[in-house]
Amino acid sequence: MKNKDREITITKLVWIFVIGSIAGYVLETSFYLLKHGVFMNKQGLLYGPIKPIYGIAACILSIILNLLKGKKNWLIFIFGSIIGGVFEYICSLILEYVFGTRMWSYAKMGMNIHGRVFIPYLPIWGVIAVLWLKTIYPAFNKVFNKIPKIPLYIVTIIVSVFMVYDIFISSFAVMRMSERAHNVQASTKFERYLDRKYTDKYILKRVPYVKIVD
Repeated sequence: MKNKDREITITKLVWIFVIGSIAGYVLETSFYLLKHGVFMNKQGLLYGPIKPIYGIAACILSIILNLLKGKKNWLIFIFGSIIGGVFEYICSLILEYVFGTRMWSYAKMGMNIHGRVFIPYLPIWGVIAVLWLKTIYPAFNKVFNKIPKIPLYIVTIIVSVFMVYDIFISSFAVMRMSERAHNVQASTKFERYLDRKYTDKYILKRVPYVKIVD
């Protein structure tokens, strides 16, 4: 891989995050539809078909696994499986102890780690790592490097502003949802605005699988 392809810039990470987030939404929504026969909106933020956990994972995989470029697929698979499992566990902890919510739980399934990671699913992270590093990321680089810089920077700024806002408002809206469930009254204008605009019904319509942790 050329040095330009190996370089990880902020602009490139923004688009890796966006692509990973959208791909994650499509993957989880399709998997749920195939498994249960019904459609469930699996977006992770209030606005747009976005699953940010996959976007963050894509960025981490790109940074860490980029060092393994040229290595055997089995080595990338092992590293990808481990990184994916650790990442999923940490995200579960953050959701529970920072936001007071839970978006997945494997507690009722065997071979799980504290209900946060399902061991039989770890190979999926490994497969994703190999596909990303060997196929998707090189194709992305080929297209990315051909885009004129000025238009790319302008669109990147616009997308970044939207993503930051979406993550910001979604995070605080979900935290207020958890606080309302525990009878914590709004104490600021912003919290009262969140209670008016982002009701439980509003949030659950867009993120129907979110659960409040006792």
